[in-house]
Amino acid sequence: MAQAVITFTLPEEQSEFTDAVHASDWKMVVWDMKQELRKYWKYSEDEHEIKLATKLSEHLNDLLNDYGVSLD
Repeated sequence: MAQAVITFTLPEEQSEFTDAVHASDWKMVVWDMKQELRKYWKYSEDEHEIKLATKLSEHLNDLLNDYGVSLD
């Protein structure tokens, strides 16, 4: 079994440490937002909501791709 260790120098790298510790929380925030946008473009009857949700969802996907991250 492979293992990886990430080391932080505290308190200098506190912000980076906090980001790493909460990475799965950030992933869930983005996942929840993606699901909320999906609800709008799939179930809304308002054409403007659908267009906006679609545009925002596409932008979010572009950002995920640009940063090389996945919600899978």
